[in-house]
Amino acid sequence: MTDAPNQGALQGGMASVASVAAIIGPLAMTQVLAVSAENGTTGAAFLTAALLVGLALVVLYFGILRRSTVWTATDEA
Repeated sequence: MTDAPNQGALQGGMASVASVAAIIGPLAMTQVLAVSAENGTTGAAFLTAALLVGLALVVLYFGILRRSTVWTATDEA
């Protein structure tokens, strides 16, 4: 999907996003767990994680998979 000259830029961008997620993720989920534990609903952390996974799947479908299907269909024609 990515040509050779742009592959390094793509890998760098993906590494940057992963680094930011590794910093923000634990901080955010710790706060969610702390707030939910005070209220007696410790399952809120799992619900928040499930919602984030669902959001990621929606972004994956509409942002990447749908576009790649359109490109594949136009490339074959």
